[in-house]
Amino acid sequence: MGKGRPTKLTQKVQEAMCEGIRKGNYASVVMKGLNIDSGNHWNWYRKGKANELDGDGGNRYVDYFNSINEAEADAEQRMVDQWQEHFPGDWRAIQTFMERRWNDKWGRNDKVKQEVTGKDGGAIETNQKHQTDLTKLSEGELIQLESILGTSSKSGSNSSGES
Repeated sequence: MGKGRPTKLTQKVQEAMCEGIRKGNYASVVMKGLNIDSGNHWNWYRKGKANELDGDGGNRYVDYFNSINEAEADAEQRMVDQWQEHFPGDWRAIQTFMERRWNDKWGRNDKVKQEVTGKDGGAIETNQKHQTDLTKLSEGELIQLESILGTSSKSGSNSSGES
């Protein structure tokens, strides 16, 4: 039997997420429409990517992860197909496609890339200290930050009670 609060990740939520993503929406927008904090999406997605079992020992998170990735791929393929439909009548569609798909060959070369290094090619030292008060971040923002940084509290639980 599961621990903590029951998960908000139901089959209906998963289907709504996939439908919204297939339409081209961001996960955070779909979650907002479902009245669920978007941090839950990142938590479920991270757990699925890590092959974590849900509180009942099932593969709910892995299924979610795979379904979201499939929806993303479906959306991208559909957009590329629609983009290619414009090729015969609009050379700019072909140009833009090639610039974005094969940027190293066909991308614009009028962009300036600049890299600045310090002494002997090392880092530039600054006196500026950037401090962020993490206590002011929402649970969702903390989960998203954790997924970006690739860190995890290996305690096996999370403070939101979401499973």
